[in-house]
Amino acid sequence: MQTDWQISSSDEPTAARLAAALPLPVELARILVQRGITDSGTAQSFLEPALGQLPPPESLAPLEAAAARVAEAVTAGQRILVFGDYDADGVTATALLMDFLEQAGADVTAYIPDRRREGYGFQPEHVLDPAEAQGCRLIVTVDCGASSREAVAEAHRRGIDVVVTDHHLPDSAHLPAAAVVNPRQGPSDGPLAHLAGVGVAFYLAVCLRARLRRMDWWHRHPEPNLRQACDLVAIGTVADMVPLLGVNRVLTHVGLAVMREARRPGIEALMAVSGVAAGSIGSQDIAFRLAPRINAAGRLADPRLALDLLRCREPDRARQLALRLDALNQQRREMEAEIFDEAVGRLERDGDLRARRALVLADPRWHDGVVGIVAGRLAKRYHLPAVVLTLCDGRWKGSARSVDGLDICAAFRETAGHLCGFGGHPMAAGLRLDPQRLDAFTRDLEAAVGRLAPHLGAAPPLAIDAELDLDRITPAFLDALTALEPFGTANPEPLFAASGLSIREFRPMGRAHLRMTLCQADRPAARQVEAIRFNAPADNRPDTCLPRAAFRLGWNRFNGRRSPRMIIVDT
Repeated sequence: MQTDWQISSSDEPTAARLAAALPLPVELARILVQRGITDSGTAQSFLEPALGQLPPPESLAPLEAAAARVAEAVTAGQRILVFGDYDADGVTATALLMDFLEQAGADVTAYIPDRRREGYGFQPEHVLDPAEAQGCRLIVTVDCGASSREAVAEAHRRGIDVVVTDHHLPDSAHLPAAAVVNPRQGPSDGPLAHLAGVGVAFYLAVCLRARLRRMDWWHRHPEPNLRQACDLVAIGTVADMVPLLGVNRVLTHVGLAVMREARRPGIEALMAVSGVAAGSIGSQDIAFRLAPRINAAGRLADPRLALDLLRCREPDRARQLALRLDALNQQRREMEAEIFDEAVGRLERDGDLRARRALVLADPRWHDGVVGIVAGRLAKRYHLPAVVLTLCDGRWKGSARSVDGLDICAAFRETAGHLCGFGGHPMAAGLRLDPQRLDAFTRDLEAAVGRLAPHLGAAPPLAIDAELDLDRITPAFLDALTALEPFGTANPEPLFAASGLSIREFRPMGRAHLRMTLCQADRPAARQVEAIRFNAPADNRPDTCLPRAAFRLGWNRFNGRRSPRMIIVDT
């Protein structure tokens, strides 16, 4: 069955004015207008992100109190523990703050919990070890801590201060901490409201650097250049799928520029084993090549491997660590594929299971480090929320992924009587429940999803940004298109459509891919464009005509040359 397409409309006079003012191809001006950018000043700022556009730290009021307590620890020689999460956002945030504090001459150590043995977040036992056991007088959490009331209270009882920096929704209004820096607790439309955990850590460093400058601290230590930390910010921000607009767009844009300079041996080694050319790295390389390898450490092994890589200064050691992460990622992919195939097999064999409004699958053999990825793939395939569970310490534990139109946490709140705990955000969450509750939870989740989102299940139409004649696909057009980068959440890579195409030649690539040369059927002597389709349907191999194609655009780089290439996603 052919997928429905929905081609976006645009305010043509506004797009024409914007195209003339910038200047910019009118097709790209239409896309900016569709995304709410309608005046040339806003468009110019969007197309040319710079650190000077960053909102000041005062936009996040608790930063000053947090910086004051950390500055006190730095100048008094108190030992500081940086406590981070085990995903790419948490690891990059930990690395950033560790680097900064070491440059400031602080006595600092770091800890990231083991996913399988310790679970998520800052727990009361961490106050005893590593914090108290290592003589720490201050704990700074990064990308976690918003829901760690018991742990913060335990630290307070033992005379250890805690500064919480996080961006997750808290489950309590008050934490007995020295400071809580969480943009999610401020106005939802604030300029820093959508920072990733690493972005919050970056802003703490900005505020702390300013405070230490006022204290004349930097005459003893070289003042850190925080632009050079933006490579870490870019990785964590893209990996955590926060909106790549405003402050996140600026930080990611600058971070990608720093990564192209190959300043950090660990990231340079990671790019090398991932097949990413440093000089042309983009946000999609982070999302699909670098971040999965960083996350693989926390999913299957010790997240410290990823932290050590990001902070490594020795190229040979960095390459060894990068190869280790690459091997873990390959292992993760194999495990994920096996579990996904098994889950799909169950769904295809069981019509009743597949007909539900929410997919709940559980197996004690599945690895908890990959069930979240499997849930995401199932949700995308079936256009339904998916919950994938495995058995840990006598309880079902797992992850859920949702689809547009359903807040999965709202559904979990309606079934909270069956759960030992849950947390997350509207599109992704984690949960735990006792085995005897599984059937009742599945039943009530089905009912909750039916009430909250009764129309789920139908494949959404494919959203096309603009129609584009192949004659327009020139190197100059692609150069203009790159100004819309970095692409990601809230700023997706544009999807174009063309019709009436002729296939001049095609050849298979491997077992599932096709490489083609296309032109407009009514102008065979006009521009020809190389195209590639990954995982082409076996029953949809082309002959000579291609009535329509939905595609993204990219560069084909070979032997130092580059040429435009269409990446076909649907026909």
